Amino acid sequence: MVRWIAFDENTAASIAEKTGDQAGIVKSDVDALGLALRSSQASVVVVPARTPPTETEQVLMLKMERKSRPEKPAPPAAKQAARESVSEPVGYVATGFLGLNDEPVFEEDDPPRPKKWWQKILG
Repeated sequence: MVRWIAFDENTAASIAEKTGDQAGIVKSDVDALGLALRSSQASVVVVPARTPPTETEQVLMLKMERKSRPEKPAPPAAKQAARESVSEPVGYVATGFLGLNDEPVFEEDDPPRPKKWWQKILG
């Protein structure tokens, strides 16, 4: 059902005449734009355009909808674990053109020791 909100008697009478529906008209003393901005539902606002009196009458039509911001997805567990396992840099090294960029230097982990011949055979 369409709900019409009229802000003066002439508009309410015109809407009732055109639609034949008196029940869907609500009269309000509040500003049309302010009411649409505060509304949680989609609104279409039709207001008279302020033009010089020599021109024909014109209206402005505004469609207003509330857009919700999408929720950011939680990072996967693997990425989160990788972030937690990153160690702090030991220092920084000058790199790039003329040494103007700095890159972090991390402690190197000990490489895994190769298994001895008898550990390879037994498991």
